[in-house]
This record gives sequence, structure tokens and C-alpha cells, in this order.
Amino acid sequence: MIARISLIAAVITAAMLSCDTDRNIAPVFKTFFTKYYGEDGNQFAADMVVGSDGSMVMVGRSESQTNPVTRSFIVKVDNEGTVLWQRRMGGTGEAPVDVELDSRNDIIVVSNISGEKGSVRITRIDQSGRGVDSLEIRDDAGIVATSVTEDSDGQLLVAGYAGPNLVGDNDMSTPPPDQHDLFVYRVDPGFDEALVKLVVAQGGEHVGKIVKIFESKLSGPKTYLSFGDSDRPFIVDEGDYRQTFEVLPWDAAFSVGRVLQSGPPGEVQIAREAIELSVAGQHGYLLVGSTGQEVSRRIFVVQYTDARPNATVRFSTIIPTPRSAEGVSAAYGEQEAMFVLADERQDNNNHDIYLAKLESDGAFGGGMRFGSVEGDDKAAAVRILPDQRVAVFGTIELETQKKMMLTLISPSGTFSD
Repeated sequence: MIARISLIAAVITAAMLSCDTDRNIAPVFKTFFTKYYGEDGNQFAADMVVGSDGSMVMVGRSESQTNPVTRSFIVKVDNEGTVLWQRRMGGTGEAPVDVELDSRNDIIVVSNISGEKGSVRITRIDQSGRGVDSLEIRDDAGIVATSVTEDSDGQLLVAGYAGPNLVGDNDMSTPPPDQHDLFVYRVDPGFDEALVKLVVAQGGEHVGKIVKIFESKLSGPKTYLSFGDSDRPFIVDEGDYRQTFEVLPWDAAFSVGRVLQSGPPGEVQIAREAIELSVAGQHGYLLVGSTGQEVSRRIFVVQYTDARPNATVRFSTIIPTPRSAEGVSAAYGEQEAMFVLADERQDNNNHDIYLAKLESDGAFGGGMRFGSVEGDDKAAAVRILPDQRVAVFGTIELETQKKMMLTLISPSGTFSD
């Protein structure tokens, strides 16, 4: 379905928080580039991907003011934020969670479909906005996707969580109440339903998920690494199962190796996004999320170095914020600077969008918060454009509606005009 959509462009003022150091994102007040995207009603940002030409594809969900039925919403803009095309897509009750570009430069969108037994849709769209193919993945356990990744064979790996009871837990003498099982489905690039295969099924967790799976870039036999969190039954902290960051290695047949945990002892870690990066000539990964209790969450980041038989921790850091905050997304630039986007809780329980800059060794390089003054604003994704501008994508609450927001920040960390 093609919908006519109005673009609302605005220039707003940002309130930025920085400490006095030459590595800061500029501690000034000024106007900056921001555009809102959507139609009449509410639009909620989910994810974005940047093309080699600097164009951006943004996905979210849309609800009308009078009928809160969710539909997927997708917008493609050029490197200056001008709309090239925009669509509603899919059926009712769909909400996209990840958008990627495959090796053919097609757009791959993964959405969750609500219902008694949740299912997942994977959709291929060409660069003109034309739908090429789609496929719905179902399981009696009910599944929830978090991401999609293409491997070197062109297979699409859809990761997330299911449950309970995607797989049996009969091998446990005293199985805990099972809420989530972890999964990865392999989808043939031709979207042949007969070739969809459940290749990862990890059971027994109270809660947990895979947020992303990558194929290792190391030479040798094909291996994969999945990133997420879990409170596995065999990981007990002072008598309680505790949710922690975790990395799992998989061989080509998707047999799992040793679990690698990361996180401050005694605290709960919740993973939100994992990205690939290269620092000092080494391939690696960044996993971002939060640590601590719900009312006092702190942004938590771990960088891993690709190694056999498993990744190794290069550094872990907690990003300081004066309020409770949860890391949502991360990006990596050519200058070996990393950016982490977060939701920061206000005193009235609404949220601000917070952006932090990290140096290559994980040192805090400054931060800024922005959004509407009184509204409940939510972070979605941070990405780096080819010209090294930083693109921040989120949801802004205006007076009567919520809109998908794009903000562009210069490579030096100041807001772009």
C-alpha cells in the first residue's frame, strides 16, 4: 500500500550536557538539523540503515489517532534528509525491529506480528521502494525477532527469542519456569518457505534473547558469534538466576561452544544492540545495553575482539549519566570514535534522548541530550554517514502527536546546520 505522507521539517534548540574537556561534544547552545517524518497520527522510530551514498532508510510503526492499529512504516531519505519515498507496509499488528542492506543492495526489514502466537515477517524491498518478496515465519511457541544478518552464503539469519517451550527442558532435573528460549532461523535468499530452518534453539532460560548474530571474519572454518543476554540455569549468582550479557560461538552446523559472560557481578544486564567494528586493525564487536535495577539503570558497553574459539573482552565500561539511562544503539566512525545512543529517564518518568561519545579505548568523550522539553522522547538508532556525520534516529513527542525524528551531527560532534 502506498500512502501520501506529509514531511514536517523543523529546527529546534538542544540542551547539551558536557564536561570541560577538549574531547567533548561541543558544549554550546545552538540550532541544528532536525526533521520529523510521518503522517497524521503517531509514528514510532525503530531502526535505520545507511547506504554507501549516504542515503538513509528508516523504519518504525504507525498508529492513527482514532484507531490504534499498528502498521509498519518505512521512509527513504537522501543524505540531507529529503524524502525520496515513504510507505506503509505489511498488515495490521506489524512492528518492524530491524532494517539492513543485503549484498544486492536490497532493503531487508524484519517485523514482529502480534497475535496469540506471535510470528515474524521478513521483507525484501528494492531501492525504489518496490516490494520484492516477503515471508512469514511461525512457530507454536510464538516468536519475537530482534534482528537479521546476511552471511557469506547470502543466507539471512533472523535472531530473537521465543517461548516458552521452543525447545524442551527435560534434560534439567529441576527446570525453572521457562519464559524465553533463544532462536536463530535461517532464511534462503530466495525466500523459499520450504527452506526456512530453525538452526539455533537454546532452551531453559527464564528470560533472554539474541540481539544479533554475525559470521566471524577470521580465516579458518566458518563460525558465528551471537550476542545478547540470558539468565541461563547453570549460571547462578548468590542463589538467584541473573540476566547477563553473553556471547555464544557457533560452528558451521550451529553447534554451540562455551558461553562468554560480561557484566558487573550482582547486577542485571540487558542487551539492546550489537555492531561490528575494527579498532587498531583488529576485527571486533560492540554490545550495548544497560546494567543495574530498573529505577537506576546505567549505560553499559562491552567491546569484544574476534578470536578463536571465542571472542575476548577488550574493555567494558559504564557511561556516567546523572539519571537512570539505558543504552539502545551504537555506531563506529573512521576516527576510531564510538557513539552510544540511550534513553535517559527524566524525573517525571518521561525520557530524553542521550548521545555519548567514546574514544577507541572506551574513555568517555562527552555527551549531549536533546528532544522535546516536556515530552516522552525515545532513542532508536545511531549511525555514521560516509562523510562521518552522525545520524541520530528516534521518536519525538510533539504537542499532540509523536513523530519519527532524524538529527544530523557533524563529525566533530557539533550539531549540523
